[in-house]
Amino acid sequence: LKSTRLTDDQVAEAERSFAELNGKPLLPAVRFYLENYSEPEVKISLTAAFENFMKAKADEQARPETLNNLRWRVGAFVKLHSAERLVSEILPVHVNEFINRAGTKPRGLRAKKNDYLALSSFLSWASQHVPCYCANNPTPKSNRVKIDQTDPEIMPLGTVHRLLDVASSYKDGRCLPYFTLGLFCALRPDEMDRITWRNIDLDDRVVTLGADIAKICDELQVTVPDPGTSW
Repeated sequence: LKSTRLTDDQVAEAERSFAELNGKPLLPAVRFYLENYSEPEVKISLTAAFENFMKAKADEQARPETLNNLRWRVGAFVKLHSAERLVSEILPVHVNEFINRAGTKPRGLRAKKNDYLALSSFLSWASQHVPCYCANNPTPKSNRVKIDQTDPEIMPLGTVHRLLDVASSYKDGRCLPYFTLGLFCALRPDEMDRITWRNIDLDDRVVTLGADIAKICDELQVTVPDPGTSW
């Protein structure tokens, strides 16, 4: 027998720990735990915290697209973990594994960045919740997915004419207003999906985007130039 200051229960726990480490040293694992884990004020499962998070976002009147995005991306992360997994047990390695997970087809940087932003929103909310669910947000800025942005390009005039000609001939011009607003008023695709004819004043040549439509979440008025009204 070897002398030790550990109790029988501690020895048994150490043996189980070595078994789970599968030959890896115990001390680095302990140091990793001490460096990354912080005790939360309240212990709550990922599933319960996710439900509270979605309710909070709905109470804040987040847009349906935002709620669907968070429900899909954060929900996928939650489903990867057991029902008993606590928010406070989530580490940066779990975030990285989720963002870089393999799928049925290669995942682009845009998809990875959107996953990162959704998870960061959830875990930041959890760390700031009163009482807090996790002491720190385990999605540090150093793990942020970066995308090289390209400079915007000007569409050649001939291409614009061809695009509008095709739009005007397709189903009696059903798509023409969409392309006209995008080309001449610089409306974003999501904004064009939300507007109706009630937002368009052809007499004053003004498109009004309410706070529920504009990306900047504030009312915005856009003047339709002469080329736009002619189409």
